[in-house]
Amino acid sequence: MSDIFISYSRKDSAHAEQLAEQLTSAGLSCWIDKSGIVGAEQWATEIVEGIRACTTFILLLSHNSIESANVLRELSLASEKRKRVLPVDLEPSVLPSSFEYPLAGLQRVAISDFESILRAHQHGVAHVTQKDARKSLMILPFEDLSPAGDNQWFADGIVSEMISALSHVKALRLADNQATKEFKKYTGQLTTYAREMNIRYFVQGDVRKFGDNIKITSRLLDIESGDHLWQDTLKGTMQDIFDIQEQVAVKVVDGLNIILTKQEKSKLAERGTENAEAYELYMKAGEYFARQTKEGFQLAVQLFTEAIKLDPGYARVYQFKANALTALYGSYDRTPSLLDEAETLCKEALRLKPDLFAVYNPLSMIYMHRGQLAEAEEAAREYIRKDPQNFSSHFTLGFFYYN
Repeated sequence: MSDIFISYSRKDSAHAEQLAEQLTSAGLSCWIDKSGIVGAEQWATEIVEGIRACTTFILLLSHNSIESANVLRELSLASEKRKRVLPVDLEPSVLPSSFEYPLAGLQRVAISDFESILRAHQHGVAHVTQKDARKSLMILPFEDLSPAGDNQWFADGIVSEMISALSHVKALRLADNQATKEFKKYTGQLTTYAREMNIRYFVQGDVRKFGDNIKITSRLLDIESGDHLWQDTLKGTMQDIFDIQEQVAVKVVDGLNIILTKQEKSKLAERGTENAEAYELYMKAGEYFARQTKEGFQLAVQLFTEAIKLDPGYARVYQFKANALTALYGSYDRTPSLLDEAETLCKEALRLKPDLFAVYNPLSMIYMHRGQLAEAEEAAREYIRKDPQNFSSHFTLGFFYYN
């Protein structure tokens, strides 16, 4: 007997298998069809038995699943057998009448809200609330404690990379990089800020860099209890920077008692490059880009170009160079070749790393600047389709409509 039966469209199999992994890690047994059933008759029997034996029937809702006749049959059978049905949203979708009736009165839960999915299985759907059950976290700006005090760009780069790595953990509600930058101007108490922004956990830290040697100290604070859940200092050289950043990210996840899926573990360990020198240029370029000046954009482009020469496979640098060229065109220099180069860079970034969905942001901007409005809108919409849980994808489309 399985605790949970997962009904889904084959097009959403990656989401279904990831959820099954999480549920299994939580000690539950899952029935999930992975195309291992031979023959239609045997397939139907397995489906019926799986639904009959389960305690909770989880329905993954998406544009794909509401168009699937098989999913509808499974939902109808679960309703007929009076199973506990839990609708889980993979993306916002309007239910057709065939789905609306069996799901009437049932609250839908987001795929990212794993704690509510567990709670619904254990106590019933009525106990699920609309409250966001993800753990709220913010990476505060790291302080530069280098002897000459000239490595704030490095401290900011470390924070930006941590935010990027942890953004793939669906159990986290993570403050974005812009919020971290804006916090530098905040003069009030952290407890007040935490209450106003509804954030419970904060990562604090400082960085020392002298030549090639680095030392990074970080700590995880629970603002409700006032306790540091952990504190650690890691030392090494620039060649060790990737290992150090991964260790800090893993410590954050462990400190918050979050169970990662295989995909999330892979994303956390993912490195854009193994070339420390190219990575250092990439971080320096980010500091110049943040100045939002003509000279800043030009210097950023130069450094990104150098980084690409050191590692031609560093996809994120292609994307960020495209960002810099597009920003330079938009604010200071209306040379059309800037947009042409930026578009070429975006396409190369996607060729190198097809899941680098952030590339659709500069692509949308490039088309918008050229007056190719249909292409600009489509690039923004594709960003949302590819990465619907990323605030930046929705911002990109909103920014297009605003302009």
